[in-house]
Amino acid sequence: MIKNGWVLSAAHVAADLGIGDSLLMKTKKFRIDQIHIHPEWKNNQAYDLALIKINTGDDSLPTVPLYRGRDELHKIVVIAGNGAKGSGLSGPVGNDGQVRAATNRVEEVTDYWLKWNFYNPDTDSNKVTDMEGISGPGDSSGPAFIFIEGKGFLAGISSGQSTRATGGKEGVYGVREYYVRVSSYVDWITAMLSNN
Repeated sequence: MIKNGWVLSAAHVAADLGIGDSLLMKTKKFRIDQIHIHPEWKNNQAYDLALIKINTGDDSLPTVPLYRGRDELHKIVVIAGNGAKGSGLSGPVGNDGQVRAATNRVEEVTDYWLKWNFYNPDTDSNKVTDMEGISGPGDSSGPAFIFIEGKGFLAGISSGQSTRATGGKEGVYGVREYYVRVSSYVDWITAMLSNN
């Protein structure tokens, strides 16, 4: 969460949710009270972002600050999710619901995207990170954190992968991953939170 009760999500995930639906967080379900999809999303996939307000009741859930810097290029990100498991050789092989984390290095930055490749440690050892990985099917909306002095900041939201280099195979070495660049949306996020 980025503020008490507020979750930052990918728009393509939030579009399938409704008021009154449940959102599972930390093994507990919370009722969705509001959904705000970025107004430009349907016209431009680059705006794949939404805010979801959940009813946390008396529960105090941890929050993470937004990354506001514009220096993400070449930084290591920590990504997390509970989507499909697998390896760079096998690709997705099923989902056991376990939360997993990996690291990668931001290789390209555009106005709206953070991008990186999934490298094979056997052939690209000079490019891989210590815990080289990517998201899998079911990880959409998952976070990418940049750590500064031990503190995590939300820098990206999982949006999709390009499988052009892998012949259409998802989740294998060679795919290119796209995360929504949170720093480009700080003004929209801040305005939405202050008005709701």
